[in-house]
Amino acid sequence: MKKLSCIFSSIIISSSLNAQSISENFDNVFSIYTSGNWWSINNSNPNNGYIWDQDFGNFTAFSGPTNSSITAGWYCTDTVGTGDASVWLFTPPVLLNNGDTISFYTISFNNEIYPDRLELRLNTTGTDTSVGSTETSVGNFTTLLLTINPLLDTFNYPTSWTNYSVVLSGMTGNPGRIAFRYVVPNTGGSGSNGSVVAIDDFQFISTLTSIKQEQDLISFQLFPNPVSDKLMVKIAQFEKIRYRILDMYGKSVLSGNLDSSTSSINVYSLTKGIYQVELSTPTHLFTQKFIKQ
Repeated sequence: MKKLSCIFSSIIISSSLNAQSISENFDNVFSIYTSGNWWSINNSNPNNGYIWDQDFGNFTAFSGPTNSSITAGWYCTDTVGTGDASVWLFTPPVLLNNGDTISFYTISFNNEIYPDRLELRLNTTGTDTSVGSTETSVGNFTTLLLTINPLLDTFNYPTSWTNYSVVLSGMTGNPGRIAFRYVVPNTGGSGSNGSVVAIDDFQFISTLTSIKQEQDLISFQLFPNPVSDKLMVKIAQFEKIRYRILDMYGKSVLSGNLDSSTSSINVYSLTKGIYQVELSTPTHLFTQKFIKQ
């Protein structure tokens, strides 16, 4: 059995407003799920419910408090026998533009004996978290930006904190989402692969440096909340706006365009629950949750 500390978690639903650039040190992983619009899904086979979670004793974080990194590992599948791990970590929605930079630090606990692997992927078709339902599926995250230790060698995943950076190209300013995927076959408690990896000091640096979170807060107002039939959208300085309504799993259930500075979105047909409205322009991306009653 592989001896590492870990903690059991369940998927937590969240939604919030994003600035264009993201900086996350993972001081409190619980809070990024509940209020930071991050998300995690375990598609391992078998799947025992573990997701990306706060480190509890495996590493000394790259910066900040000792446990301020986020981890995934062999324990995300069969903790006694063997299984295939596929555990996703999604950032908040972003606008994807040429020259945007994704930067992060990562480390493996014991790659020299139990090889680890990590992918960095993009959904360039929208901000949903659709990755399919199997350990091999990637859903809408078909753009592979980076693979650390693709061949599961015992020497190609760093065992000291190492920085990786990717500059985006071929982007058109469309809303999208970034994802990390811990994907290791033949792991688990008795598998030959997989220990634990961590991520720290994540940054998404947007080329849209003039876009401020405070400006977005002023520019968009949504009401009432909770809502039963019509969700009103008021825009201080109107420009072409596209909207999407996402359900609690990140699936798009309504979409269209707003045609005036004060518009309504008919949500009467939606079932009761928590949803997220996404408003996008060529230079802004605004998301906020609402309750359909």
